[in-house]
Amino acid sequence: MCGREITIWRLKCRSRQSANRPIAQIRMAKGDDLCLEKLAKSYEEIGRLLNLWNETDHHSNELIQSLTSPLEQLRSCEKACFKRPPLGDFEGLKEKLQYKLLKQTETIMTKLQDNMNTFKTISKKMSTHWSNSLQVYTLHSGSVPVSVVCEGTSTQPSIADLLEWLSDLERIYSELYEEKVDILGRITYITPMANVYTAIREWASTQHRHAHKIRDIMEQVAVFLANRT
Repeated sequence: MCGREITIWRLKCRSRQSANRPIAQIRMAKGDDLCLEKLAKSYEEIGRLLNLWNETDHHSNELIQSLTSPLEQLRSCEKACFKRPPLGDFEGLKEKLQYKLLKQTETIMTKLQDNMNTFKTISKKMSTHWSNSLQVYTLHSGSVPVSVVCEGTSTQPSIADLLEWLSDLERIYSELYEEKVDILGRITYITPMANVYTAIREWASTQHRHAHKIRDIMEQVAVFLANRT
């Protein structure tokens, strides 16, 4: 078992222990209501974070694609002969072109870094929602009926499932952020263009690998949230 699987297993066991407590005591505590309310609020915010991630990802895809033009032209500057006419007729033309292309590349990279900061913030917020939701459950686990923890309905998933899905989303977006850090770090002014194009393809494909899992989770969560309004 990984660390998070162990955590989910422990919360199920803890709830089974609480099942032996008097029913009146369990109902009075309303621990399940508190846990579900916290999870609902977390998922509502997660939904907004996912929308922000997708918008930022779309923008970053356009930006990283636009890097190819100035980088290709920089390579062409290195290969071109500026000593003979007609290029040689313009003093300092090579340096001026290189400066312009480097500034253009730098501007794009700065905007991409802004996107990376957004990705990082989203990833951290997801981690916070996961840990805070788990903390609320831990505090009230003694008053949560085992049926609510382990058994879901058609409109309300179990608390264990809701926590596990939240953990899955936190892990997925943490990994996506780290992948983007790695990919962007491989693109420099002197990176061979073949490697640049490979990195750009990897950047665009990162989200697709998890799209099905994310969609499955959020569809079930949407039913859960709709039935709490």
